Amino acid sequence: MQSNFHICKQLRFTKLMLFFLLVMVIVLDRVQAQELLSGTDYNPLLRNEKPITIDSRGSTLTLPFIDDFSYCQRSKYPDPLLWQSNQTYVNCTYPLRPPTIGVATFDGLDASGVPYDTTQISFNPKTADTLRSLSIDLSSYTEADSLYLSFYFQAQGLGDTPNNNDSLILEFLRFNGSWSKRWGVNGQAFNEFKIVMIPIKATEFFHDLFQFRFISFASVNGNNDHWHLDYVKLDANRNINDTLMNDIAIERFSSSVLRNYTAMPWNQFKADALNEFAPAGTMYFKNNYGIAKNTTYSFKIEEVNSSSVLATQPLQSFNFNALNRDSAQVTAIDPTAILSQTNARLKSTYFCYATGTGDLQSANDTVIQFLEFDNYLAYDDGSAEKVYGILGTGAKAALRYHVNTPDTVQAIRIHFARLQGVQSGLLFSVLVWSKLNPEIIRYQQDFNKPDYIDSLNGFATYILDSGIVVSDTFYVGWLQSQQDLIYMGFDRNTNSKQHLFYNIGSAWQNTIFDGSLMLRPVLGKRADLNVGVPSPSRTSTITLYPVPATDILTLDGLHTMQASRYEIYSITGQCIQQDVLYAKSISITDLIPGFYVFKLILPDGTAQSFKFVKNQ
Repeated sequence: MQSNFHICKQLRFTKLMLFFLLVMVIVLDRVQAQELLSGTDYNPLLRNEKPITIDSRGSTLTLPFIDDFSYCQRSKYPDPLLWQSNQTYVNCTYPLRPPTIGVATFDGLDASGVPYDTTQISFNPKTADTLRSLSIDLSSYTEADSLYLSFYFQAQGLGDTPNNNDSLILEFLRFNGSWSKRWGVNGQAFNEFKIVMIPIKATEFFHDLFQFRFISFASVNGNNDHWHLDYVKLDANRNINDTLMNDIAIERFSSSVLRNYTAMPWNQFKADALNEFAPAGTMYFKNNYGIAKNTTYSFKIEEVNSSSVLATQPLQSFNFNALNRDSAQVTAIDPTAILSQTNARLKSTYFCYATGTGDLQSANDTVIQFLEFDNYLAYDDGSAEKVYGILGTGAKAALRYHVNTPDTVQAIRIHFARLQGVQSGLLFSVLVWSKLNPEIIRYQQDFNKPDYIDSLNGFATYILDSGIVVSDTFYVGWLQSQQDLIYMGFDRNTNSKQHLFYNIGSAWQNTIFDGSLMLRPVLGKRADLNVGVPSPSRTSTITLYPVPATDILTLDGLHTMQASRYEIYSITGQCIQQDVLYAKSISITDLIPGFYVFKLILPDGTAQSFKFVKNQ
């Protein structure tokens, strides 16, 4: 029989990688003291997604071929009616100032948001994402038809900078089935999208199964080395100077119609509705024409349940200068029509187009955004382009919030960034403060461990032992029990940096990083608490006793021991003891006196944690 006592293996490789990561963060990202901002290792938005696949065998496309990825709100994968591969990530959040809303992003992750190779430890690039078109019939064309493939590309954006030896290339398929490289660029960072024009002249490409493909070469052990692709167009009768897209397009939109938050409870909104709406709804659009263009736009906010219109901008026209960006605002926001309701769901519609005919793409003319009033406050939009952490035992971070009417904090939601092996045994405390200077702690809950939830709303929930009444400004955050970093999601598309503070032992400081920490307080009544899957340690029917204990711990309420395991962690997060569970009583005589966490892993993979104290 196996011994009940095993010393947990130390993840030396993980520690080396963590050290290496920290060095690279210092080099590549802005750093002040022990506050760090880094890239992610996974894309949780793709973990539960399944791309649509279409059997395209025997079918070919005809010209023109155009895709600007403006469907980024409804799909995270390239259009299967145009593309054969789904490895790139279609999104609205990673690019900076794109020609139109939406891009296809190349990274070091596969279609499910997982690294291609977690064992890679060097920066030698490997083949990463491929974006391959469906077959296109070019058999009736010749060089005289002047075919050009054009596209816009950007390195980094709001993501990770490709290294110098990384690259993005373009290849064409010859009639004999081999590929020919036609263009390539090495890793670099630049803030503007660049356009590329590639002619198709060689006879070997004029066949009925022509394809083109983009391939990125990157570090494939994480969400690394980002390239963003936009507005791919292949057509005849073009020339090298045909770099303009006759298109008025939405470039981006406000992350929220609210002034202070991206989400908030209905009762908090009603308590100060006029001030909680943003001063104006905003839409941002781009003139991709080479000439000034008369442009029409409109904007509307309505409450879905009652069909009440809260703000509207009737059709307006203006002369939009060539290749310019502009924005439009709506100031007539009136929430009074819905304040008598028990809840609301807001729908914002943004719309713009070139007056008259000739607008190349209509799909990028309209964007629809919904706002649900839920039981939490949030500054972020739910997407983590970066991860945030503070280094040091006892380091603390706090995010400031404000309520319009007294309420009760019942739980904290946190989006943890899943990094390879770094955080598996770390511990932290959840805190609620009423003030930071001087520091007044209202609540502290110790012995918590990061939990990873893979989805758009991938927030782990930590239910407080008792609700904390707040009536004005308050702070929620964490204190870490060890030197190692605890990484949390950081949204780069919203900016609430004025509300984020950290303390590494001397004094509270405001963050230097633009963005929003993905940490949300849950408000409301205990009976109405709806927070998803609660912390197992607070809802379990299984109990661990005695506490304190001297020699033996006993589990009560455990129905089966088959395939169950346990782990015991020190207060610093080190795994001290682990084994298969052979009996409901576990000897702890070899443990030194102190505080510990007992983790029970059940046969279905769920885990429950218990705090205990070992006496002399």
